[in-house]
Amino acid sequence: MLPRRSVTTIRTSSTASIGSKITGNILMIGERLRQAFHNNKPAIVRDRRQLLRQYTQCFTGREAVDWMVTNRDIIDRGLAVKLLRILQRNNVLHHVSDQSYLFKDDNALYRFRLDDCTFPMSREKEPYIKGEQLYARLTSQLTKNTILKVHTESGTVYEKSFYGSELVQWVVKHGLAASRAQAIGLGKELVECDIIRHVTTGHHFKDERVLYQFHPNMAHLKVMDLFDLDERPRSLNQDSPMSLRRHSEVSPRHSPIRTPNSIDIALGPLTLEPTSYSGDENKNIRKSSPGSSDSSSPLPPRVRKISTGSRSMSPVRTRGISSDEEYMVKNTIKITGDSVGFGFVVRGEGPSYVHTVDPAGPAAAAGLKAKQYITAVNSVDVVHKKHQELAHIILKNPYYITLDVVDHNPLPKTEEEDED
Repeated sequence: MLPRRSVTTIRTSSTASIGSKITGNILMIGERLRQAFHNNKPAIVRDRRQLLRQYTQCFTGREAVDWMVTNRDIIDRGLAVKLLRILQRNNVLHHVSDQSYLFKDDNALYRFRLDDCTFPMSREKEPYIKGEQLYARLTSQLTKNTILKVHTESGTVYEKSFYGSELVQWVVKHGLAASRAQAIGLGKELVECDIIRHVTTGHHFKDERVLYQFHPNMAHLKVMDLFDLDERPRSLNQDSPMSLRRHSEVSPRHSPIRTPNSIDIALGPLTLEPTSYSGDENKNIRKSSPGSSDSSSPLPPRVRKISTGSRSMSPVRTRGISSDEEYMVKNTIKITGDSVGFGFVVRGEGPSYVHTVDPAGPAAAAGLKAKQYITAVNSVDVVHKKHQELAHIILKNPYYITLDVVDHNPLPKTEEEDED
């Protein structure tokens, strides 16, 4: 009898950890809100006097909620309060007394921690905040001589793109870095955090005439995403696997597949690069429920089907997966990740297989399908790898991966089994 299969989910796309990416997106939304409060006419953030004491660069809870309702189409004031409390829990804003005063829709005074220099800045958090500031300044209609332009490379037109050398020069000129070396370091961090990326994801950041764009999710990141981000687990492990997307990102006819061990996560609408896929679909793979019997199933004797949550897989031997038998249909699939990851779940104790595929994710767009066995990742053989090992191999490739997969019919009996 084969061992019970367990699950690991692949859902990341950069060298930044899952936890830092979730926190980073919350910080970017907070920084976007801080800039909006400062730029409002009249400014919401300003010096105020309360109880005979002067407070600098602060705002009232009621004004913040008013602004959210007026400018972000949040009709429920209670909902706006919950969103601002998420920012408070993530050290974006705090009560002026710095006590554990929960954000309320009243006249109490609050500050953004970046405004009073109390934000606990770290190497992991800084690229997200600077990335949002850079994005806001470069995309502002008031910015003159912006480096975001239309460029053509290898016959493809890229809108709002820029050269790495231009970004380095702009960052130094506008004081976001003290030297070109610091600017190059910032550029590399922005790539690693998936804030900017090479137009074909073929290069890391370089101070050269190499073309980059802001990740398309930057334009779609919004305050309401705080709920989704705040509910996500901050680590990838057996107890809190991460998968798929929230239901609002997927059409009702293609809602994400949920299992008892998975939750929905996502950022926003995605721009995917076209990928190629060829080969037959999974025509020969049967579905069955746990405990059911199928007398017509050609499974080898004494081997039963094993339940995999929402789907069922017929066990297969590594011997058959690695062979060139006629019943094995082999394909190569190239997947370009988005800001959330590749969009599929793997299970198995070797060989491992695709358990579920996010219908709105990059893997589905590339042609990956559930119940396909993964035999190689970037030409590295993984037939005998358990799902945990396979996950780590995939996570080492933050931008794009090439998978060798196998569609299969269950193996026929061997001569040894016939003799038994």
